[in-house]
Amino acid sequence: SRRGCEARVASRELISRVEWWCRTTLADATTMNTHPHILMCPPDHYGIEYEINAWMNRQRNADRDLAIAQWQGLVAILKDVGAQISLLAPAAGLPDLVFTANAALVHERRATLSHFRHPQRQGEEPLCANWLEEHGFSVERLPDGRFFEGAGDALFCGETLIAGYLIR
Repeated sequence: SRRGCEARVASRELISRVEWWCRTTLADATTMNTHPHILMCPPDHYGIEYEINAWMNRQRNADRDLAIAQWQGLVAILKDVGAQISLLAPAAGLPDLVFTANAALVHERRATLSHFRHPQRQGEEPLCANWLEEHGFSVERLPDGRFFEGAGDALFCGETLIAGYLIR
């Protein structure tokens, strides 16, 4: 279909831009003998199964094959530029688990676990906590009634914490 063809062309352009960014940005880290360590989750169950924000529309679902191809291309690029990739196992019924940056706010070996506002994403929390604990992170949890979505709300850039609120 025309939409599928346009999506594949856009995908190639996106992968080209990501590859350029990775090669220029991560090159500094690899020449300084530091290698980025990135947690990723294969898009085995990725799709739009619910609507919890303005960008989600069940009528315009994701192209699963394209998502898998893009994910595989990104993993290959990241490995090629020296990044270490760790995998979080995908889980049926948790299509947004692919957004691993939302798992927690991580600084060194300390992780403040996300507590998602929407019940559709709350099933991700124990899986992310288990992965982090199994890999040596000290995991801190927020009190009930406090919501936080990891790097969707805050992230470190070096020693500087950048945080936001309301709509991303």
